[in-house]
Amino acid sequence: IRNSQEVKRCFLEERAQSGKLPSGVGIRFVIQPSGTVTKAFIIDGPYVGSSFETCLRRALKMISFPPFEGVAQEMSYNFKL
Repeated sequence: IRNSQEVKRCFLEERAQSGKLPSGVGIRFVIQPSGTVTKAFIIDGPYVGSSFETCLRRALKMISFPPFEGVAQEMSYNFKL
């Protein structure tokens, strides 16, 4: 996740729009057994419902994880800059 160019682009776009880089963002997402991300959202804070969150949702859904057996997994990840 940390190496995703699309995720990095979201942070850079937010900095360009607001003049500041988000220092930390907690996200929650769901990975399906196929390895695709079907849901993603910022857990809380000032970016909930923002264009930054929309960008992160789109970026996370582009990430592919290795397929696995079982049920969908809900994960949390904290970006700290």
